[in-house]
Amino acid sequence: MIVLCSDFGTTDAYVGQLKLALTRIAPQINVIDLCHHLPMFSPRNAAHLLAAWTPDIPTGAVIVAVVDPGVGSTRRPIVLRTPTHTWVGPDNGLFNVVARRAPAAAWFEIQRRPSTCSSSFHGRDIFAPAAAQLAAGTAAEHLLLSCDAPDMGDEIDEIWEIIYIDHYGNAISGIRATSLPKDARLMLAERKISSVRTYSEGAEGIEFWFENSNGLVEFALYRGNISRRLDINIGARVELG
Repeated sequence: MIVLCSDFGTTDAYVGQLKLALTRIAPQINVIDLCHHLPMFSPRNAAHLLAAWTPDIPTGAVIVAVVDPGVGSTRRPIVLRTPTHTWVGPDNGLFNVVARRAPAAAWFEIQRRPSTCSSSFHGRDIFAPAAAQLAAGTAAEHLLLSCDAPDMGDEIDEIWEIIYIDHYGNAISGIRATSLPKDARLMLAERKISSVRTYSEGAEGIEFWFENSNGLVEFALYRGNISRRLDINIGARVELG
């Protein structure tokens, strides 16, 4: 199985071109679109979403993840191998949280550089072919070269800000809910917000937070759009109330 995550969106041809590159090499492999609306240009925020979604991805899957504002630069195209998954994408922090939480992690640089490689679409020209070969078991021995782990940075386990807003307007943070008391009050956009056990327990018209299905603190408004109500975007800070 190959799982795709990106900030490409679904209105352009990028996702289709990515899949065409995969199927040219491994037409028999099942390809799953997990999300193509990762926070644009923000590997740091996307990294926390990928880590939260990892438990839902079947063991043995190859994940192609692309949030790559540095495409065409000197950043490395890499593969991360953990005991459960193989991750393929840019070396820009996108896989750091996954690696930090995994019991073991091995890093490799992708050596393949096709002569027709675009400087602006490494997802299609480098990551997809490598992932297809790895998933199909046809990767040549020289495809990957063991390399040093990237700089993990300081703020890695969780980030106290909004990292994703879904189409309901719910605002998902990079905070792991298990790190907070159940009755913690949090500040978002200068509003003190209390917790509920689940979305349906929220009182209509009152903002609340809850532990979402991926273990992250999520802010919502019952049958409403909290991002519009509070006029917040990705990057809005969260603090203890």
